[in-house]
Amino acid sequence: MKNDKAVGPDGIPAAAWRALDEGGIHILWQLMKKIMENDIVVVAENRVELERKLERWKYGLGGRGLRISRKKTEYMTTKLDGDQQTTIKLGGGNIKRVYKFKYLDSVTDNEGDMEEEINNQVQSGWNNWRKVS
Repeated sequence: MKNDKAVGPDGIPAAAWRALDEGGIHILWQLMKKIMENDIVVVAENRVELERKLERWKYGLGGRGLRISRKKTEYMTTKLDGDQQTTIKLGGGNIKRVYKFKYLDSVTDNEGDMEEEINNQVQSGWNNWRKVS
């Protein structure tokens, strides 16, 4: 920053975080809990990196009384990835592998193509057309 204030990895000056006091931090934490109640996507280049990131999330959330559900957690690799037969683990247990993934109304599959997404958008358009006609 031009004003020579120390910033964290999020780009927010440390002084701003200190100024929030406990009330501000509580409000931010409530907002984060709302965001995290839904889907979160963690992206990694390989299995080792993904498992490391998941463990960091698990540890960070656990400190606040939250947890990652192994039953609800899924992972997908693309054919562009080198290791197609890998198994991802979280807390010693396997995570379910999927071949199609939907996030924020966008669909992708392990082929890495757009056919599923295009079909999804066309269907969404027809559904909305039916609602108004």
